[in-house]
Amino acid sequence: MSDPKRLHPAAVIFRLISILKNLVYVIGATVIATMGNDLFNYVALGIAGLIALFVISSVIEWFRFRYSVVGDELRIEQGLIVRKKRYISKNRIQSIDLTQSVVHRLFNLTKVQIETAGSDLSTDASLSAVTLKEGQALRNELKNTTGKR
Repeated sequence: MSDPKRLHPAAVIFRLISILKNLVYVIGATVIATMGNDLFNYVALGIAGLIALFVISSVIEWFRFRYSVVGDELRIEQGLIVRKKRYISKNRIQSIDLTQSVVHRLFNLTKVQIETAGSDLSTDASLSAVTLKEGQALRNELKNTTGKR
């Protein structure tokens, strides 16, 4: 599994849902406040532009996100302007969780969450959309070589 892999393309949809879920109240309030005004057309055009910007940024984020297992570590590379490379040693991995939402199940995907020892964050690495088969293979590869499980 040393070849760099990308997330499933459905990760773009998950990212968009997350962004729009956070902005639904702001967009709704803006639309309601400008209904019947001359500004409504400009607001609608601005919202359409923002959504297009979010789609483009989600696709670029998906394109730049790569992960691989090389030797005894999980490598994650991401970012366009600020490129971030994360190396997680298999020995530090405490838990590997595979979760599926309703949308994940529709596409036969899973979310892989990896937690490490000594971390103050709840999740050190998260692969938002990989195939179920690939998620299980990744979990088995990381779990079996740690010697702890």
